[in-house]
Amino acid sequence: MFNIKKNVTNLLAYLIAAIFIYNCNSIWSTVPSLRRLINISYVILICISFIYILLSLNSQSRNNILKLGEITLGILIYLLVYCLFTPTPDKVIRIGIVVILFIWMVGINNNKTVPPILLKYKNLMVIIAGISLIFWLFGSLLHLIFPNGYILSNWSAFNGIALPVPNYHNLYFEAQNMNSNFNNFPRNTAIFTEAPMSSLNFSLALLIEIFFTSSLNKWSKLQKSILILALITTISTTGYLFLIFIFCIRLFQSKKIDTHRNLILIILPIIVIIGSLLIITLLNQKFNLDSGSSSIRLDDYKVGLAAWIDHPLFGIGIQNSNLLIQYMGNWRTFNTGFSNSLMDLLSGGGLYLTVGYFLCFGRGIFINIHIKNWNKFWFTILTLYLFILIIFTYSYILIFILIWFAFLTPKSNYEELQCIH
Repeated sequence: MFNIKKNVTNLLAYLIAAIFIYNCNSIWSTVPSLRRLINISYVILICISFIYILLSLNSQSRNNILKLGEITLGILIYLLVYCLFTPTPDKVIRIGIVVILFIWMVGINNNKTVPPILLKYKNLMVIIAGISLIFWLFGSLLHLIFPNGYILSNWSAFNGIALPVPNYHNLYFEAQNMNSNFNNFPRNTAIFTEAPMSSLNFSLALLIEIFFTSSLNKWSKLQKSILILALITTISTTGYLFLIFIFCIRLFQSKKIDTHRNLILIILPIIVIIGSLLIITLLNQKFNLDSGSSSIRLDDYKVGLAAWIDHPLFGIGIQNSNLLIQYMGNWRTFNTGFSNSLMDLLSGGGLYLTVGYFLCFGRGIFINIHIKNWNKFWFTILTLYLFILIIFTYSYILIFILIWFAFLTPKSNYEELQCIH
């Protein structure tokens, strides 16, 4: 029977997932002429999220609604206290509204193994990855198809001047190449501002597919292959290390490990040696071939730490780039962007907000160790890895995932599979 409510809810989930992707450093969010889209997408997110919550409230118990109300009140107090001490209260309020909506969206779906919105995000990212591979191969690499225009992006701005980015029908953008040692070898940036950002989104989608949906999805192998290939073509050190970690984790999660224990004991040292050599090689190439970018990334940790030491409890304010720039040396005035979430959070939000983030990560780690839910454990660990190395501190997708970690219930892998079926 055609279920109107279910179909409307699915459509809203896809729209919310699309806004997550737009918000997570997509190229359109950095175009000066499209800046209004940032506020428009925010308003749309609030409206859609509110409708999504209302459609699901009928199925909720009174106790669950009261519980969510209590949590909402606690978060309101927590954020209002922070507003009293931060120079950017407007940004705290803006993010706070999103946090409260996400609490309800996750809370009303807390019986699900993974929130439906994350599944929709993964599905959209598979499509984006597939399209990007086509344009990267036939456009950026083989030059059989060509850009139909350019857009200006503030992300790669040089001394404040937005730079043109080749545009393939608004489906793919050539936002970044490797340096001259690679003869300007193209990197797959898909619809994002740079390769690390496309790598981030491909990685999150791959995590969702591998740890939560692969056993139920007949297209899983194809989807994983598309995401892995897309991740490889980003030529991102962070992405390559991520793939090595995924390979090692899946190897030791394999049921065949018990039946081939002696063989594994022989192969394991070889894998460790090869993996270590790959990591060392990747890091060496990163610092030797892209020394400017690497120096800035390392400097970001120093800058963030210096800003935090001066403002340890409440930080300098969320996304307070004008004050953060004062801690940067004159040698990098051409590039004052920040590159990692950890120091962005610590310097901007101080210990007050940082503790909140790590309580969510900590719950995701320790509760899953306790119940031996290794899929969610590794999902949390690898999300933390991405958080430490890539900048997406206040992106909707990260906030949503962190709230999901905070709401995790003690179910083992087996119990979750039974729940799904």
